[in-house]
Amino acid sequence: MERPSGPSRRRPGPPDGEANGRDGLGGRRLGGQQSGNGLGGQRSTGGEQPGLGGRRLNAQQGQSRQGLGGHRNSANGNPAMGSRPPADTPAPQGRPPQPSRRSQQQAPGRSEQPPQPMSRRSQQRQQQPPSRSEQRYAESRSVAPPETPSRPPAPGPYERGPRDEQPLRPRGTRSAERAPERPSARPVAPASERPYSALSPDRHDDSTAVYGASPYAELGPGAQSPDELSRGRRMQNRLRDSQAGRILANTGALNMFMNGEGEQLDSKSSPPRRSRARQGGGGGRDGEDGMPPQGYRRYLNYPRWGKAGVKRWLPSWKLVTGVFSFFALLIVGVVFWFYNSVALPAEDPDTLAQTTTVYYSDQKTVLGKLQVQNRESVELAQVPDYVRKSVLAAEDNTFYSNSGVNPTSIVRAVLATVSGGNQQGGSTISQQYVKNVYNQKELSYKRKLNEAVLAIKINRTLGKDKILERYLNTIYWGRGAWGIQAASKTYFNKDVSKLTKSEGAFLAGIINAPEAADPRDEDPTHAERAERRWGVVLDAMVGEGWLDASERAQMTFPKVIKEKTTQSTTGQAAYLMEMVKEEAAEAGFDEKALTTGGYNITTTFNKRLVTAGQKAVKEWTGDASKNLRVGMASINPSTGGVLAIYGGTDINKQLNQATKDRAQAASTFKAFGLVAALKDGVSLKSYYDGNSGKIIEGVKVSNFGNEKLGQIDLVKATAQSVNTVYVALNSEVGPEKSQQAAIDAGIPKDTPDLKDNLVNVLGSANVHPIDMADAYSTFAAQGVHRQWHVLTSIANGEDKEEVYTVPEDVTKGTRVFDKDVIADATYALQHVVTEGSGSYAKSLNRPIAGKTGSSTDNKSAWFIGYTPQVVTAVALHQVGKDGTSVVSLDGFGGFSEITGGTIPTRIWTSYMEAALKGKDVVDFPDPAMGGQVTNASPTPEVTQTPTPTVTETQTPTPTVTETQQQPTPDDTNNWQTSTPTTTETADPDVTSTDEATTTWPGQDDDDDDDNNPFG
Repeated sequence: MERPSGPSRRRPGPPDGEANGRDGLGGRRLGGQQSGNGLGGQRSTGGEQPGLGGRRLNAQQGQSRQGLGGHRNSANGNPAMGSRPPADTPAPQGRPPQPSRRSQQQAPGRSEQPPQPMSRRSQQRQQQPPSRSEQRYAESRSVAPPETPSRPPAPGPYERGPRDEQPLRPRGTRSAERAPERPSARPVAPASERPYSALSPDRHDDSTAVYGASPYAELGPGAQSPDELSRGRRMQNRLRDSQAGRILANTGALNMFMNGEGEQLDSKSSPPRRSRARQGGGGGRDGEDGMPPQGYRRYLNYPRWGKAGVKRWLPSWKLVTGVFSFFALLIVGVVFWFYNSVALPAEDPDTLAQTTTVYYSDQKTVLGKLQVQNRESVELAQVPDYVRKSVLAAEDNTFYSNSGVNPTSIVRAVLATVSGGNQQGGSTISQQYVKNVYNQKELSYKRKLNEAVLAIKINRTLGKDKILERYLNTIYWGRGAWGIQAASKTYFNKDVSKLTKSEGAFLAGIINAPEAADPRDEDPTHAERAERRWGVVLDAMVGEGWLDASERAQMTFPKVIKEKTTQSTTGQAAYLMEMVKEEAAEAGFDEKALTTGGYNITTTFNKRLVTAGQKAVKEWTGDASKNLRVGMASINPSTGGVLAIYGGTDINKQLNQATKDRAQAASTFKAFGLVAALKDGVSLKSYYDGNSGKIIEGVKVSNFGNEKLGQIDLVKATAQSVNTVYVALNSEVGPEKSQQAAIDAGIPKDTPDLKDNLVNVLGSANVHPIDMADAYSTFAAQGVHRQWHVLTSIANGEDKEEVYTVPEDVTKGTRVFDKDVIADATYALQHVVTEGSGSYAKSLNRPIAGKTGSSTDNKSAWFIGYTPQVVTAVALHQVGKDGTSVVSLDGFGGFSEITGGTIPTRIWTSYMEAALKGKDVVDFPDPAMGGQVTNASPTPEVTQTPTPTVTETQTPTPTVTETQQQPTPDDTNNWQTSTPTTTETADPDVTSTDEATTTWPGQDDDDDDDNNPFG
């Protein structure tokens, strides 16, 4: 029964057959005399039917076709692969000649070509001695296995049947074949005695068929020499003899692998052994064609194959082009990556910060500036065209044509630096702007690369005009000026729009080194550099065609003003600026916004009146103690705006005495008791007991000097400041009504010691002078209260648009008292000046109403007076050596005792004389004399309980801090006052060299304001 054939089973056929037949590997019996079989092919007879994978062998024509992977054989007796040579044909010596690739690819039927002779290198490889591994393999096969009767005798070492019958070649065969030719090789057993496979034939049927017989059983004449085996075939042989190969043989996997790959691996197309040229040696050739070994490839053909001498080391144009393209693409990729990796950082806020300018009420005179940098931004349209071109000529004449980076300028700067010439800048205006705005100050190549990328991105984001505008507003021009507007005012004291061509060229010339080109410096080299740079800019403008040469020849160097000295942060301007900042913060503008926003702030302060108040204080306190504290506040009653204040001698040493320091109000609080009584229906014609030593609600009250004035009306009691009358009046009306009248007039509810007790009309509360001036302003405004304020408006610096104005309800005010009530109260307060303790103010020769006040032991002294146009409050107190405790006022100015009618009245009068100078005299409304007349009650008997004496001008001891406890009566009805505790800590300075700078130009100027409604 015949076995099925196929490439997956490679078992030899039975030994029966004709004389010249040989079975193919895994094929069937072969018959005929000249038959050739293919791998797994059918029986071939007559020598003309090829098996599968074989070629037709035509012995009759004296030629034979090669089998798969065989050699072309001619009719001279060279056997074709797959045919059997005659028995007497000697075995070939050495390796048979290697067929060329072209011969292998010839189509069947073509005429045979004579074999090509072997190269010298191939012959040398054949003569090499066997390796040690080959020798060991040959020794391991020296013992022959038991004979198998079913197989024919093994052929000679070079005898084999058709190629299709060739088994996998074991290792060591090559060494065994060469052993007889080399004396040094160990003897190898003859072919007939060579061993079979070590595998047992009974372990598995397939493995026995493949490996059970001797590997040389199928070899016949004309077989390939061992050196002709491909590397893949040798690897299969090693795999077969390994332990893993035996296991695979038992499973049949190895047979499948060999059947599918054997023919391909044994092909002559596989590359031969490496030559010296392949290993990178000299110009050796494989064969004679000078090309790399067959199947060998490398990515870079250098040194070049097939070239000798110098040409071998000269790269080809393909190599040069490829390398250049590779690095060009690499550079482009790196640039693209770096461009996208650089992002626009946050802008440095200082570079865009603008100076906030604070003006007096005339909107022309500068009170001060709040700034991080002295900068005033302007639009590009405000800068003349010739000034812009001056800057372009000096810094970047290709600004409108470059992309943000100028390679020519960079190369020129590098060459100048390397050659040792004058140092030049290669940065464009865009790069300078990026460096200033994005705080690119690091000195490194990476910073320059980032700067260049950012400049390109900025040019794609912003227009050229916008970049130039921002550049002009952000660069430093020297003398502390940032931006061209500040520079124009600093060097020429004019707006940038009024600069001449010569002045514009000067400013453009000093950009690169402003501190080294100030012509007014003491160093003469600075003036020389400034003039030289001025000429360079003009010449560059002529070269660019932006300036006529004849006009250039007529220009002269501009006159630069002398640098102004830094204004002191002390003086009254410091206190005024502090008030501006505080009120702006309440309006929603914090200090950061003020110092960087570039606002124009208009205040209510009148510069002339501020100066007048400062002069008045100095005039009357020149010989006073250094511990004297003077506070003054002046208000316009028709608007509530603060006209002037006197805050102290130095803001770094003293609090603002007008707004932050406090003193006991003393008798000035009697006005609120009077208004409360008039509002409650009491008439000014009512009479009360004015004798001293009266006990009212258990409290003994005395007048100043224990005066006994008898029955007096409220007008006289107000003029003489009679304590007993006002305490009795307060008891009759109710202390809570007096307290409420003070609050309605403008005294804050949280004022320390503002209580609803019996003696609150004597001024136990500790108040700010500005609060008392605000309350009396309600009287001057005929009962309408307007909250005091210092800001009129806040506008943007660029477009002048107002972003804040004083609320209308503040200027309009709120009526809190009836006109008749205030008219009667003002009538009574006028008598304080006409016939009372404030008589010194009569020198003004105009209607004045007011009230003096002195606390116990003269620890505070007040005078608050008003006209229909101006209200002013003056307060004095003195601190001890420790700077915190309140002590009695020392005498000065020709007075041994300081009361409200002495120094405070004189300071008030001196100030008001300047404030009302040239103003019309305005009368107060006539009194209404409303209310009900109340007769005085009988004078009560005076008890013998010891009590403190309360004088006309004395009230409980004043305190400076808001934590001062209010005096309260003790169990014996004596008036007790606790020891005052004062804490007077210096207020923080208005300026800081790190954050803000406050200047007050002309703070000591005494010139009158043209727009001052008060003179």
